[in-house]
Amino acid sequence: NFSVENSGRVQGQFTWMLVQSPQHEEQSKIGLRAIEYVEGSFDPAMGALTLRGTRRDDPHGIIGTDTYRLAVSPNGQYIVGLTESNGTWQGRIDLTRFGP
Repeated sequence: NFSVENSGRVQGQFTWMLVQSPQHEEQSKIGLRAIEYVEGSFDPAMGALTLRGTRRDDPHGIIGTDTYRLAVSPNGQYIVGLTESNGTWQGRIDLTRFGP
């Protein structure tokens, strides 16, 4: 969920859900959710969305904050890109909008 100001400033949030983990101690956390609050900028001419996590609502300790370099489809239906992923820039994110 994002809001974009006329200046291109963006604020929003990702709601994450842990669906699997290779770590035994995290098996009891599968299905739990957390929220990462993000802010950044959007360039509509390029479809470029740059975000960084600013804080999280994560009582179960399932996420960290990240930095994102994303491309938005012209119709806003799809967002894809990379995440900093602890400095490696090897994280990938693919989002599809469902509903209105």
